[in-house]
Amino acid sequence: MKTEVRNTLILVVITFIIIGLYFLLYTDEKPVFDPKETDFAVENTEQIRKITITQKIQGEKDKQVVLTKKGNKWFVNGRLANKFRIEELLNAIKNIRVRERPKEIAEKNFLKFLKEAHLIVRIENANGTKEYYVGPSTPDGTGTIAMLKSAEHPYIVHIPGFAGTIAPRYSPNEKDWIDLKIYPQDSVDKMTIVAGNDTLFYIETEDDVVKKYYNTNKTAKLPEVLNILKTGIYAENEILREKKEVADSLKRQKMLFKLIVSDENGNTSELHFYENKFSGDHLYAINPKDSTIYLVQKFVLIPLLGHKYLDI
Repeated sequence: MKTEVRNTLILVVITFIIIGLYFLLYTDEKPVFDPKETDFAVENTEQIRKITITQKIQGEKDKQVVLTKKGNKWFVNGRLANKFRIEELLNAIKNIRVRERPKEIAEKNFLKFLKEAHLIVRIENANGTKEYYVGPSTPDGTGTIAMLKSAEHPYIVHIPGFAGTIAPRYSPNEKDWIDLKIYPQDSVDKMTIVAGNDTLFYIETEDDVVKKYYNTNKTAKLPEVLNILKTGIYAENEILREKKEVADSLKRQKMLFKLIVSDENGNTSELHFYENKFSGDHLYAINPKDSTIYLVQKFVLIPLLGHKYLDI
């Protein structure tokens, strides 16, 4: 009899273990979160007019960028912002989701991390304001600690389908947002490169149809040239802005060539290119209007001027 009771008890225990494992491993039921604690996402990002990102680290001076939308363009602290970085940020704002709430022991550590260093993200649109804190990534690097300003608990957030932390998308550094396109036109239909009295390159298009084209670079591929007209020429870095004395020192050097672009509305920009004595892979480009100096890789100019002329 004792043996039967013992076997019955063992069977009951095994049954409960099996049931427990089933619900643990195979249930599709997702945890239910309080929307007041987890409503991070802004579904309609088209209505967002302003995003402020402030970095707070104990013992350090705050960093802040203010992104504002004017018409269809975004600006960072008053300057044109990089549209690709903006798209990444808006994607995160729209698709951010809560993955899980940390366990109680981990929650205390997460709150400590947020207190020591965090980003304050403030999003403003026609319907009001949303504000939350973004902290460091989780130890496995696949989630990010975040907490709504009005919430009591931190959560681990992510973008479904993206394996990585989203914190870098909320950069508080202005230089990460500045558009490094060396001229302001969205796209151009005329481009000329002149060295002294010699025209090295010229193209004119209308409705994406080439009207005139001349290139001393005989290895140039026209599709690559047209892509540059459409997307633009980007610098690797902006060296100095409004430092007239530095620009003047470069101007005393011999100008290598001049780049002139214009769009369909007749808006024209001009860049002057000079040798970079510190790097054989780069050139300096100066905007003569505001003395902005750009560091431009020779590589991006190959479709226009070729390897031989650029000496690479």
